[in-house]
Amino acid sequence: MSSVPSFRLIAITPPDDIPNELLFARQILSGGVDILHIRKPSYSPAQMRNYLTPLCEAGLGDRLVLHSHFEYAETFGLRGIHLNEAAKRQPEAVRGGIRKVSLAIHEPAELAHIPAGVYEYALASPFFPSLSKEGYLPRYTLAEWGAAIAVAPCPVVALGGVVPQHLSKIWKLGCGGAAFLGYLWQAKTEEKLAEFLNSLKEYNHE
Repeated sequence: MSSVPSFRLIAITPPDDIPNELLFARQILSGGVDILHIRKPSYSPAQMRNYLTPLCEAGLGDRLVLHSHFEYAETFGLRGIHLNEAAKRQPEAVRGGIRKVSLAIHEPAELAHIPAGVYEYALASPFFPSLSKEGYLPRYTLAEWGAAIAVAPCPVVALGGVVPQHLSKIWKLGCGGAAFLGYLWQAKTEEKLAEFLNSLKEYNHE
């Protein structure tokens, strides 16, 4: 996989804050993960600003993607924004002049209807039983996803229950990357998170 630069590793923040989260976020981005999606649905503008400031001061702004408070994408010079199901209904109203935009997909058939040249990638889920949402199970087989990915107009990033052992399978389906939520954030210490990140590197180079 390492020979194909377009295969991205993406992390998504937990919706609720956890201890040492900003420390872990910096460690994740320095440990081999390419992009961090910031998903904080309950955040006020001030909370989001406080979250972004130290990461941007550390020079990581161009690797951050927002799920809300899209106005900060340009203010802080972030990588871009992500459109969830609600935001997808009015994409032009929320994207403004932001160049890099991703979107959420939950059914293989949706991939055929994405306009070409608009989105950087689609986060498709769930591929596997979720680690962070109990009972959130895949409704489609990997073969069904693979058939849809083959004709998708933008790269597809697999989300939902993804662990390092799934990376080669995701790669063979034609995905342009893998996204992690439950796997990474279950770490309680910097040492454990380092172990998880090293596992990603090992499987990503198979």
